[in-house]
Amino acid sequence: MEPEQAFADQNARRALGSPLPPVTTRLKLQNRGTETLEIEILEVNSDLGNFAVRPAKISVPPGETAEPDPMISQLGVTSDEIPVKVTLKKAGGAAQSQIVTVISLQHAYGPEPKTKE
Repeated sequence: MEPEQAFADQNARRALGSPLPPVTTRLKLQNRGTETLEIEILEVNSDLGNFAVRPAKISVPPGETAEPDPMISQLGVTSDEIPVKVTLKKAGGAAQSQIVTVISLQHAYGPEPKTKE
C-alpha cells in the first residue's frame, strides 16, 4: 500500500472507531504542598484521542489527590505503552506540558493468576 493510502486508511479507521474494546484512562493529581491548588486541565492528547476533560478545573487540597472524570477512548489500544501529552495550568501561573507514558495495567502487573477449580 502506498504511504498516502496507508495514512488515509488509518485516519478512516480512527473516524469509524475500532474493533478493539474501549479503554478508560484516569488522570490523578496529587498536591504535595501546603496550600490548596486550583488546577486547570488544558490538554490531554494521545493516540487514544484528544480528550475534553471534565471538569476542566479541579481544586486539590494539601496532601490529597483529585481526579477528573475518567476518559474513555473508543479507538482501542494497539500498544502496551502510549505517550500522552498533559498540559496543566496552576491558578495565576503559566501552562506547563509534560509527556506521560501510560502503560497497560496488564503489562505492568502481568496476567491475572489462574485459579484452580
